[in-house]
Amino acid sequence: MKDKPTHQPSEPTADAMPLCGRQGARTRLADRGANLANLRMTPTQSLAQFADIVAMTAGRAHVNMSLSTAFGCPFEGEVPDAVVLDLLERFEQIGVRRVTLCDTTGMVNPAQVKRLCHEVKTAWPELTLTLHFHDTRSMGLANARAALEAGVDCFDASLGGLGDCPFAPGASGNVCTEDLVHMFEAMGYDTGVDLDSMLTLSRRLPEIVGHEVPGQVAKAGPWTRRYPAPESVGEQAAAYRLAGSCGGTVESNATGQGSA
Repeated sequence: MKDKPTHQPSEPTADAMPLCGRQGARTRLADRGANLANLRMTPTQSLAQFADIVAMTAGRAHVNMSLSTAFGCPFEGEVPDAVVLDLLERFEQIGVRRVTLCDTTGMVNPAQVKRLCHEVKTAWPELTLTLHFHDTRSMGLANARAALEAGVDCFDASLGGLGDCPFAPGASGNVCTEDLVHMFEAMGYDTGVDLDSMLTLSRRLPEIVGHEVPGQVAKAGPWTRRYPAPESVGEQAAAYRLAGSCGGTVESNATGQGSA
């Protein structure tokens, strides 16, 4: 059970933490509508309960606060940066040192991500910051890139892009783990993840879950994948090489065939 996180924001869960090792306690605070839909508590009530959890686990486990709908809410719209920063200030006051900012319904854009992450990293440079994106509107990878540029190096993701949120209308799966790893590796970052093994697992998911999954790299292969050229392309290349060795030229006719 070591390092297994829990997302249930309850005191009984917190009391069990010594048996489970490192834990993460999650609550939804960025806006009232989502907080009531998910936890049946107001943000003030959630914060009070979370303060109790932090106190109960002091010295026994690491607690991570996941701030859901940190960028936008399907019930109340955009969440101002000032609201998030105010909540982070309160978290610091009760002893929270690990925070995840969650785009629960895929509403955020890269410019917004980069701006808020920069503000958070500037105000709390020692804070362990994680970003949690959903790919609802196909901006998950772009948002992760923006967070990376702002100094974030820890991300939540799910194999194959599985998942959704039953309390958030329209939410789709999390950003796909193997697609995220592939992007970072292609950019030159060493993620420490065995991408080939991850792709092997991801390709088994449709059979396991009974439907296709959103991940793209498992279908297309990594960017380093190469295919044999079509036979016609090989013939054309051979004609060019022959013409070059003879000092001639090759032109393409209307049928696409070369003529010297």
